[in-house]
Amino acid sequence: MNIESLPLEGRYVRLEPITPALRDALRGAIDCDPASWEIMSTNGCGEGFEDWWGALQGETQRGERIGFAIRRLSDGKVVGTSSYLNIRKLHKGLEVGSTFLHPDARSGPVNPESKRLLLANAFNAGAKFASIALGPAASGPCRMAGRAGGQPRAISRTRASFPAARRRAS
Repeated sequence: MNIESLPLEGRYVRLEPITPALRDALRGAIDCDPASWEIMSTNGCGEGFEDWWGALQGETQRGERIGFAIRRLSDGKVVGTSSYLNIRKLHKGLEVGSTFLHPDARSGPVNPESKRLLLANAFNAGAKFASIALGPAASGPCRMAGRAGGQPRAISRTRASFPAARRRAS
């Protein structure tokens, strides 16, 4: 498995590897909706953005994560982020998650297309296993895995601790 940090483009979005040049645009997209950050393991809202950015940079430098800014093609605006996490090259597996979208980009094609692009790219790069981190209200990601070439399965497990003491499945 050879996952590279390259842009991915679909019909509705372009996923751009996160670089320091995207910091301000990304902050503008994700520094909102504090209640939605409660299900995330790090909070990118308000003062939490610095910790979120630091965690992203550290995990990227260690080869554990590849973060992407999600740019909506219709207006060129950065509207969120998603990542490859827990990259396990030896075992040819990874996780797609840590996704946060600005409220005006939710409930449309941005999230499903972003996930499809990430999954298809992972499988094309030799991944044999990919999981999608699911929030408590998530539905549909298993169908997306099947469309991207994977075998859709869902396994519920506790994968991390969260500030609001909620459980998260993947």
